[in-house]
Amino acid sequence: MLSLNHRLIETYRAKAALAARRVESELSPLSAIVLALHHAVTSWQGNSLILAGNMSLELSSVYLSYFTRLFKPIKKTSTY
Repeated sequence: MLSLNHRLIETYRAKAALAARRVESELSPLSAIVLALHHAVTSWQGNSLILAGNMSLELSSVYLSYFTRLFKPIKKTSTY
């Protein structure tokens, strides 16, 4: 038979797990929106710089690659 302390701990653990799931479900779509907006703004700015002759296509692809890698950990933490 579980003691009162054990039952309280299990109750709080279950409540904490539900709260964590709720936060998770809110963060996942939010991070997807932020990531999509980031890609749109970065692509627009990069295209503007390329068309103006201030940035090469190669440099733009490297820039996008770095920022995609920057957002990977953020996306991972919001999907678990």
